Amino acid sequence: SLSAWVNTHPHIILFVLLPPLLFEDSASIDYHVFRKSLPSSMLLAGPGVILSSALSGAFSWFLFNLLAGNDYSWATHMLLGGILSATDPVAVLGVLKSLGAPAKLNLIIGGESLLNDGTAVVVFWIFRDLVAECSGADFNVVFSRFVVLAIGGVSWGWIAAHGMYLWIKFVSEPVLEVTIVMMCVFAVFWMAEEVLGVSGILASVVFGLATARKSYFCMSAECLERNHMLWEQLGFVSTLVIFVLSGIVARGKIDAMFNRAFDESDILGGERLSRQELIQLLVLTLVFYIAVFVVRGLTI
Repeated sequence: SLSAWVNTHPHIILFVLLPPLLFEDSASIDYHVFRKSLPSSMLLAGPGVILSSALSGAFSWFLFNLLAGNDYSWATHMLLGGILSATDPVAVLGVLKSLGAPAKLNLIIGGESLLNDGTAVVVFWIFRDLVAECSGADFNVVFSRFVVLAIGGVSWGWIAAHGMYLWIKFVSEPVLEVTIVMMCVFAVFWMAEEVLGVSGILASVVFGLATARKSYFCMSAECLERNHMLWEQLGFVSTLVIFVLSGIVARGKIDAMFNRAFDESDILGGERLSRQELIQLLVLTLVFYIAVFVVRGLTI
């Protein structure tokens, strides 16, 4: 059973679990309060995430190239920085709600978490392609890919949301309305990633925000209630499955790393790691872990 979980195809997470999670978070937001806090959220999620990715990549280069003597490309370090730059504020939001913090503060943090996922994934896709192509981090290539992924994803999410509204206006049955919304949530993400080549995460977030803004004008009251209950449950299940699956996969990867390190081959090359090299790797990893938190503090 655990082996089946570890070998779960990534597309299951990408196309089945991620869309309902993104849509539930963005569609359940108070749009009018979110609009007032949008400049602060965008500042943290845009330049803040890019700066965090760059600084994390620089720390990674310093530790694992300069100190450890490896020869990874800048694109590889930036790829790692992009992966680590996004934050999940679930625990923070829970504490703020229990303390009765202002709604605007909650939405600044929650809105930033929605938008920073999209920015971090765009950074990830860009440098993943650069690493796969073994090419240098040419500024024109990076900038053009960023524009296509980011602006394309936002535009597609906005267009798809308005198309869904026009469709729902001709439907009067609540079950059909909810079914249309469900179909569109998964279709928007799939078309963005597989057909249009833009950011599916940004498309889903914008699609959800547009739904939060206009759903009251095109959906019946019964549909709104059913839609809210459905996506709240799907979002909870998706979050639960993703966290459990991440823990199982991480445990398997860590076990495999230590088995290879002490057995036949090194995770960084083709030779076995000595005990001293393994300790050095663990120390550098711990230092990098602390450095990531320092970077997050600096960017905030």
